[in-house]
Amino acid sequence: MTADARSELLTDFSRGMTGKEVGELEQARAVIPPGTRVHVGFVDSEDLATQLSAAEAVKGSGLVPVPVIAARRLRSEGMLREYLSGLRAAHASDCVLVVAGDPAQPRGPYGSSWPWPHQPAATRPGRRSSW
Repeated sequence: MTADARSELLTDFSRGMTGKEVGELEQARAVIPPGTRVHVGFVDSEDLATQLSAAEAVKGSGLVPVPVIAARRLRSEGMLREYLSGLRAAHASDCVLVVAGDPAQPRGPYGSSWPWPHQPAATRPGRRSSW
């Protein structure tokens, strides 16, 4: 691969992380340009507070948090409301990535990501995009 091809490939990249990797953000800032999107994972091993702290840390590092919301991991609409409220408070709700998630059986009311953007909790101002 030529240097130009590598440069073009890395022009608009994103990175992913979970809450347990917050401590690595300082090192990442040395090599990741400001404004780079960082997908913050939605995993069972972390509570909402940890995930919110991670999104806030990404924002505070000059990067763009893209919280991942795994629909099948949501235990209730209340959990969704709590998470979205926390993201708004952290100014980390401009862009979210909604996925079905990997559990075979939903843990709550959402079996896929398809109906999610139309749910009452998700139709609030404060996000520019969700997928």
